[in-house]
Amino acid sequence: MYIWMILATFMVLLYSFNLAVRGDMREIKVEPQAEIVISQLVIQHRSARDYIRWLASPLNMTGESYLEEKLDCDTTLSSFLPYGYNCDTGFTSEVYCLNKNDWSQGIGDCSSPDAMKYLITYGYIPQKWLNLSSNTPTNDLLKAAQNVLGTDTSFGYAVHLDASDPASGGHTGDKNYQMAVRGREDTMVYIPNYVVNNGGFSEDCACSGCRRCLVYVTPFE
Repeated sequence: MYIWMILATFMVLLYSFNLAVRGDMREIKVEPQAEIVISQLVIQHRSARDYIRWLASPLNMTGESYLEEKLDCDTTLSSFLPYGYNCDTGFTSEVYCLNKNDWSQGIGDCSSPDAMKYLITYGYIPQKWLNLSSNTPTNDLLKAAQNVLGTDTSFGYAVHLDASDPASGGHTGDKNYQMAVRGREDTMVYIPNYVVNNGGFSEDCACSGCRRCLVYVTPFE
């Protein structure tokens, strides 16, 4: 009897090798893994957005005001993040204070009527989700972004608006814009030159030899 049980188990194992791979494997396994990456960035950015809105609200009794700064995930944003969020994701949130009439210039007083606050959250695309031949996000990551964000055009990956970056898809800039956020449907949201040329974004995502970055942006009047 024992021998027959062993033989039956062996036959089942042989048969299993002939089973077709599930056609929805990417949908049930790969895309959810990519959605985790997208969700981490989105959660941090929206928490930073809530923090900026709180600064301008009557609920802010601390006297704190706008500053051009990197928003520390573990301290500044801790009260605005969901419980258990792990800040060790490699994403950075920064506030830039721009001259509303000239986005290539900063402004000293972030609370000035002439100031526009610009929030940007960014980070490298993990190698697993980067198409090495085109240096663009894989289709799995772009699909995951659509699943998480829908048609939000403020999210995508940073591209240089010139011929040196084929990922721009032929889009070219002018003296006002050097870079943009390219979305899944070839949408383009310009990144102000002041952001491109200053702060952490300029060092991590804007240089000619920089790695490709995921980016989420929100301007505030």
